[in-house]
Amino acid sequence: MQTIAFVFIAGFNGLVEYGIISGNARGHFMIRPDSGVITVRKSLVNTSHAIHELSVVAYDLAPPSDRLWTYTNISIILSDVNDVSFELVMPSYW
Repeated sequence: MQTIAFVFIAGFNGLVEYGIISGNARGHFMIRPDSGVITVRKSLVNTSHAIHELSVVAYDLAPPSDRLWTYTNISIILSDVNDVSFELVMPSYW
């Protein structure tokens, strides 16, 4: 799965990085800071949680005083906690 942010500004303000800011205390997921691609880092098989709620942030690389950011919540729902299939529930802003 991938989170996407669009920035139409030149320079460091036009570069975007991503991060997981909450919901990943057990370290099951990771996000590529440069692309926003979220991957499973640890097995979800036999996990006691059928729903994983992540908060993901996207921010530009401007100096901290000028930095712009936004975040979204992503729900990952396991249809069978003993299986590896999952459903991604993410709001659409298009």
